[in-house]
Amino acid sequence: MLNLRPAVLALLLGTVLFGCSDDTSSTAPGEPSSAAGSEPANTSEAIPDGSYAKTATLAEAKAMGITDQSFRSELGKDGKTTYVLKFRGDRWTHFVVEEVPEPGDLGTLAYDAKGNVVMTSASDGCPGCVNTYDWSLVGDELTLKLVGHQSADTPEEEAIDRFVTEGAFTRQS
Repeated sequence: MLNLRPAVLALLLGTVLFGCSDDTSSTAPGEPSSAAGSEPANTSEAIPDGSYAKTATLAEAKAMGITDQSFRSELGKDGKTTYVLKFRGDRWTHFVVEEVPEPGDLGTLAYDAKGNVVMTSASDGCPGCVNTYDWSLVGDELTLKLVGHQSADTPEEEAIDRFVTEGAFTRQS
């Protein structure tokens, strides 16, 4: 049987990366871009474009009280998984990296009056879900802490969201 998974993943990854480009031609003439007014007053206070990665473990998931076996079984054969957040302009993409990076979520980002990064999902799994993070960048280490969450997630799903997106991410590019 022909294994098409690598080809499909490559196509999907290319589509997502293209969606993370800084091309604004998809905005209709006369319409503001999705980032209009979303820049912080001091534009140097935005997360720099690039990819940021962290590795998470099954032990950490258990310590957070995550019991969802389906999720826990996805943490790799060795109980570890790497998550990558890619930021580019007013777009973000979240990848799960095992053998081949797989997009897990994507959407737009903006900054609120406090300088928090506001990430709105455009994925099929949670369209319109909004997570707001306090963030800091020291050297190559981006730290995210969830300070706002708007979705219909169950408490366990919110814990999984925190597990995947909170913490220290190291800049890769």
